[in-house]
Amino acid sequence: MKFFRYCWGTAFCILIAALFFGCSSPIQNAEKLAMTDPDSAIAAYKNIMQQKPNSDEAKMAHLGMADTYYKRLEDQEKGLEVYEEIAKAYPDTKYSGEAYWAIAMHYFQAKDYEKARDNFAKVTQDMPGTEKASDASLAIAKCYEELKKFDEAAKMYSEFSKTHASHRRAAQAGLDAARIYDRELNKPEMAVEEYKHVASEYALSSSGREARETLEERGVEVADVTELVEEEVP
Repeated sequence: MKFFRYCWGTAFCILIAALFFGCSSPIQNAEKLAMTDPDSAIAAYKNIMQQKPNSDEAKMAHLGMADTYYKRLEDQEKGLEVYEEIAKAYPDTKYSGEAYWAIAMHYFQAKDYEKARDNFAKVTQDMPGTEKASDASLAIAKCYEELKKFDEAAKMYSEFSKTHASHRRAAQAGLDAARIYDRELNKPEMAVEEYKHVASEYALSSSGREARETLEERGVEVADVTELVEEEVP
């Protein structure tokens, strides 16, 4: 009887272990490993790439390896090298887009806005129609602003606000355009048009309220917008 209990207990433990570890994919296991043992994670990612060459899993492993070098081992030079490998190995894919995003963010944080802008542009080319591409478009506008290319920045912010209405920063992009027209380009008429757009299209947002308040301070008629807001509020 004790023997059967022992066998059952052992089998139960093996089953639990199998369920616990077996549910994770090799990629997920490598990601978990990267949190505590980055060097072993690198080896795990390389193994996936060797075992399943050219598969989506191998491409994900390639990205994971780059992230581990850059973020976990804090070896930015090696991380960038691997990101560049990915961009060249899988052109015009979400993998190259993610690699270009990482490269762009590196240069943006380093305040090399020219290189950041160029790599953000590659994200928009490789990942069209995605949230990441939209974020990259906004980042390009910010790069232009940091480079003091205010005409380009204002135009991009304005266009983004009008063409990406569902984006979480669409209203703020309109305010950014208005701010640049106002403070940097001395074009108050164009600033007013941007404020009007934000006040009407994003009426219920905090940006919409800010735009209305700014217009009211300037004595610009916003009655139509106010009526729209009142109709929307129950």
